[in-house]
Amino acid sequence: MAMQLLLSAYTRRILYGITIVFVFVSLVWWQPYVSTGTWLGSSTATSSSVLSSSSLDIVVSMYKEDIHNLSVVLRDVQSLPPIKSISRVRTFIYVKDVEANIPMLQDALATSNVIQLPNAGRESGTFLTHIISNYDNLAQHTLFVQAEPHEFENAKNRIIDYFIPSTGVLPLGILEVCDCTSCKDPWNPDRTFNRIEELYSILNSKFCPSKITLSYLGQMIASKERIRSRPRKIYEYLNEILEADQDHHIHKDSEGLAQEFEFFTDGPGNPYFGHTVERAWMLLWGLFGC
Repeated sequence: MAMQLLLSAYTRRILYGITIVFVFVSLVWWQPYVSTGTWLGSSTATSSSVLSSSSLDIVVSMYKEDIHNLSVVLRDVQSLPPIKSISRVRTFIYVKDVEANIPMLQDALATSNVIQLPNAGRESGTFLTHIISNYDNLAQHTLFVQAEPHEFENAKNRIIDYFIPSTGVLPLGILEVCDCTSCKDPWNPDRTFNRIEELYSILNSKFCPSKITLSYLGQMIASKERIRSRPRKIYEYLNEILEADQDHHIHKDSEGLAQEFEFFTDGPGNPYFGHTVERAWMLLWGLFGC
């Protein structure tokens, strides 16, 4: 009996691994739904002459992270071959620390674009704020990243391997598949994201498919065409919900979750809905199915 259980667990692992590989390979060949750009492509297609006439904005969501470490992150990103070839690269630091020394940050991070924001909406609120404020003046591509990027080496490798001039959207984190009507965290099935189904329906004016692909870690590159494939009012609405006051019903989303959220305080500074939006960027910009 024990041997059967072990074989069953082993089989499930193999099937799960095959599923993830299939999803990733499918996405490599996925054609975008709004533009002629591709999500991923061969790095051999990179053309310095094309990139040299393009632009990139690096948008960083910051709170109290170490400034020196962030400067190293920015230096590393800007030294990557696909980004070194871009003619104009700007850095925007959005900081939600009320005690932040803005002039010091500008000097240490070598950018005048340091903007202080209220501590609301998590990093998704930061990214939405940038999109809303710059909707008519977006760079050709925008890199959205946290001040302490998750799995940074993997993110850099993905930029090197797949970022090309025609990129529509490139997630820099993990991709996972979930049931749209009952989306659960694959690493913690007690953690659910019930708003995913509503988000899909709002964005696409139709019911959810059985399976959808989510991105994790809240970091990605998107082209201005892909961002503008959604009207500004969509971003404004999402940001309004993310930054809603404490008495808004959205802050009840975390009620009834697993023990790890027993002491979780859902509020404007850390809305549970923010964790949902972190995973839903590809619902906005592509990767609708598996």
